[in-house]
Amino acid sequence: MTRIAIFWVQMAWLVFLGALATVFFFKHDLIPFPQGDALGPVPLGVIWFGALGAVLISLTGIVEHAHDWDESFALWHLSRPLVGASLAVVGVLIVKSGVLAAGQTPTNPTNAVGSAANAVAGVPKDLIFYYLVAFLVGYREETFRELIKRLVDLILTPGTTHAAAATAPTIKLLDPNSGPAAGGPNVLILGSGLIGTTDVTFGANPSVNFRVDSNSQITAPLPAGTAGQKVTVTVKGQNGSATASFLYT
Repeated sequence: MTRIAIFWVQMAWLVFLGALATVFFFKHDLIPFPQGDALGPVPLGVIWFGALGAVLISLTGIVEHAHDWDESFALWHLSRPLVGASLAVVGVLIVKSGVLAAGQTPTNPTNAVGSAANAVAGVPKDLIFYYLVAFLVGYREETFRELIKRLVDLILTPGTTHAAAATAPTIKLLDPNSGPAAGGPNVLILGSGLIGTTDVTFGANPSVNFRVDSNSQITAPLPAGTAGQKVTVTVKGQNGSATASFLYT
């Protein structure tokens, strides 16, 4: 289908949407829905704004691709109003669900019809936000897909406790791994998960004024010990502990 044909189809959709807006504002009694301004939990305006955004992005594509028009996208353009309205409904339901999850009560649409001025004055701020979400979702479908991806990850991805998700400390190397019984020199403790270390001990003796240099290194002053004794160096943190051997010479 040619670019010009798609253009006139979208212009016809704009005329149709304009007619629907006129009916909503000035002949509201012609709307057959028993709930007035809403279709279930979704305000009728959401459907209209979603379709409008979808038609406008189609017209934008027609203009921007004047010199590289791809007719394989014809069905994409023709389906814009219906797809945009559908995505807008789902997008607003997601937003409403987020509001409810936050412990708030979404504002219900008011029956504000009769004139355009009265309608605008009677629309709650929350409802205007839903209209904006509907238009943006219809205009930018990629954002809706990203929203769906995040929602699926939030709801269906198994959660983990903080302790399970955090990294437990490990010791890969002591440099040096032996030292004088009188103590004194620094010992570098190399490993991983060392951020958050609360205690470093050489056997029963604590290393005073140790310093956590990074997640992979601790600088620990060597406490005094007994010559010839092999002790266990213990690193303790919020997420567990790790050990290594050290020899006093």
